[in-house]
Formats: sequence, C-alpha cells, structure tokens
Amino acid sequence: MLENLSERLQGIFSGLRSKGRLTEDDINAAMDAQWSEMKSYEEGGSGWMVVVLLLLAIAISAFNIWRKLRKKSRDNY
Repeated sequence: MLENLSERLQGIFSGLRSKGRLTEDDINAAMDAQWSEMKSYEEGGSGWMVVVLLLLAIAISAFNIWRKLRKKSRDNY
C-alpha cells in the first residue's frame, strides 16, 4: 500500500519538477488528476490518501511562499 502511495507521489513530483516555476494552477491540476485517478481506482476509497495529498499540496505552496519571501529579503540587503 505504501509503495503505491510512493509511486503516486513520485508521479506528482516528477510532473511538478519539470516546471521551472510552480503556480497554484500547476498544483491544482496535479491534485485534480490524482483525485480523479483515485476516485476511479477505489470507490470504497482510502480517505487518508486524500488527506495526505492535500497536505502535500499545502506544504508545496507554503514552501514556494517561503522561498519567495526569502528571496525578497535577500534582495533587500
């Protein structure tokens, strides 16, 4: 089960890594693709996987915001 999750996360990250700059739309598109795949794969579903993917999207967004703020503070010096 964890191997399957790992493969899915690798697929998401490989798609996002190919982008030079991540936008909210990129993350939403990746999440939508995984969501539709999960819904068709398991209708009984694992609710925890949805939560993990949403937390992953929040973490990526927070990292991008932190990176931009850090760059701005470096440029101010």
